[in-house]
Amino acid sequence: MLLDILIPTYNRVEPLKKNLILLIDYINRLECKDNVCIIVSDNFSSDSTFDVLNILKSNTDVKVIIYRQEENIGLERNAVFVLSKSSANYAMFLGDDDFLQFEYFKKVLENLYSGKLACI
Repeated sequence: MLLDILIPTYNRVEPLKKNLILLIDYINRLECKDNVCIIVSDNFSSDSTFDVLNILKSNTDVKVIIYRQEENIGLERNAVFVLSKSSANYAMFLGDDDFLQFEYFKKVLENLYSGKLACI
């Protein structure tokens, strides 16, 4: 895998849903589903985050990996946890409400493919 997009989240179902729909669309438009994976760690949300994640995952062929903490472990530990699940050459942390523009995402991938970008 070339790029893992890492998203720690907690009780932010609406922005997270919007973000995943955008990212899945971008990945499909750029035909890079074999090179990009989305990894989400739900920090024991009390809203419908986990259910919505599973619905989104079941409706796409983009690789989406979901983890749910058994208790709230705090933002830092959740971020470190999701990073520990990454095995790609590159990782990009996104907040659940950090919405990328399509052209930016496209440029990042172009640079990763060409080896011109050392970190994101």
